[in-house]
Amino acid sequence: MIFTYLLWRDVRVAFRTWRMFLATTFMQPILLLLVFGLLLPSVGQVKSSYAISFLPGLIGLTIFLAAMQAVSIPLAVEFGYTKEIEDRLLAPVNIQWIAVEKLLFGAFRGLVAGVVLLACGQLILRHALISGKTPLWLLLAVAALDALEGAALGLFIGSSADPAQVGLVLSSTVTPLVFASCVYYSWTMLAHLPWLRAMTCASPLTYANEGLRMALASQFPHMPLLYVLSGQFVFLAALVYFGMRGFLRRAIG
Repeated sequence: MIFTYLLWRDVRVAFRTWRMFLATTFMQPILLLLVFGLLLPSVGQVKSSYAISFLPGLIGLTIFLAAMQAVSIPLAVEFGYTKEIEDRLLAPVNIQWIAVEKLLFGAFRGLVAGVVLLACGQLILRHALISGKTPLWLLLAVAALDALEGAALGLFIGSSADPAQVGLVLSSTVTPLVFASCVYYSWTMLAHLPWLRAMTCASPLTYANEGLRMALASQFPHMPLLYVLSGQFVFLAALVYFGMRGFLRRAIG
């Protein structure tokens, strides 16, 4: 009951700040979609089909970042300036459930961001990405794991970084995720660049992007399903472990 109340409280606050959520979450992805989906194909710089392959990677990135930011920034502030986390820690519930609530709320924000961007992408590109052939179980599973991974990384960052440093930590984390996680290209296209292909395997976002590409644009080459799900589960277990460990150390200490 207490856990449900804490989760519902965060959801209500999120609905109250929906304008800020839209502005901070979708401005860059929609601009990228307009450039790569409409502008560059119209002037002949890329093929018109490129946008269909690019959009799943953009959705995966948006889900991950939205979930990560929904946990990391508020948590760093609660541990730092406001000390609001102390009120939650005094609730009659195990401290670990406070961290779980943060994870689920961050994942919820990430999934909402993914659904909105998918809808915007279909409107802008005028292409039905979801059809009768789309494996919805794969789409939902990959998106949910992607959101949980982002929230878990946000839990680790928020419980480890000071409020004054969390912006720097996020910016240094986002940059390699954007350019080395198969957002703009498919993993199979890197066969002639084995060093870069190996580097992308070190990013949890790579497996989410390839899984979404498999579900939404299966006509393009993509990573095998076994690699996708294995990579997501391994990274999720590692990120949840370090995130929970960092939260408990900060909360108890």
